[in-house]
Amino acid sequence: MRTRASSPGGTLIESGLFANRPAAGIVGRYYYATDVYYLFRDNGVTWDIIGGYFRRYFNNIDILVHADMISAVFVVGVVRLSRFEVQHTITIDQLIYNVGAGSAGNVRMGIYAQGGADIPDGGALLAEAGPVAQAAANTPQFLGIANTRLTPGAYWIGIQGDNAVGSHIRLGHAIPVQPARSQTFNQAFGAFTNPCPATIAGGAGPFVAVRILSIP
Repeated sequence: MRTRASSPGGTLIESGLFANRPAAGIVGRYYYATDVYYLFRDNGVTWDIIGGYFRRYFNNIDILVHADMISAVFVVGVVRLSRFEVQHTITIDQLIYNVGAGSAGNVRMGIYAQGGADIPDGGALLAEAGPVAQAAANTPQFLGIANTRLTPGAYWIGIQGDNAVGSHIRLGHAIPVQPARSQTFNQAFGAFTNPCPATIAGGAGPFVAVRILSIP
C-alpha cells in the first residue's frame, strides 16, 4: 500500500509486511511494517528505525516457549533445549530465563541452529553465555551474548546448571502458537558442545526467551 503525505513534494510512505520491505536506495522514503509495528526511513543506503514498537521478548514475533515446559528443575550433567522459530531477520543480544524457586549455583545458556529434521542434532553453536550465579527466586535472569543475527528458521536455546535446585517458570504469557518441543543431552557443566550432539526427547524444559537488539 502506498500513500503520500500532504507535505510539500509528497513524502512517499509505503506499508506492508516486514519481509516485503524493499531494498533501501530512495532517500526520504518511509516504510511501515504492519506485522512488527515499526516505521523505517530510507537514508539512501539502509533503513533507519525512527518509531514504532515491537515486543522485545517474543514468540514468533513474540518468541517465548510454551506452557507444557513450565517448572523444570536443573539436572546436573544435563542440558535442556527448547525450540523456537524466527519469522523475520533479527539481531539478539541476550538470552533470558525465569527462576521460579529458590536458587543456588551457576547457570550457562547457549543457542544452537537447527540440525536435523526438527531436532538440534548437528546444529552449530551460535552463541553462549555464562557461567553466572543463578538469580533469586521469581526473577528473570538476563545473560548477555555477542550480538547474534538470526535469519528466519528454527533454533534451540540450551540451559544447564551446576546445582540441582531452582526451577524455570514462564516469562509472561504462554500461548502455544507453535508446537512446543524440547530435547536434552548429557554433558558435565561447562562450555557447550559445538556442534550440538545427539539428543533425546526432553520432556519438560525451561521457559526461555531472547531479547531483540534490532530488526534485522
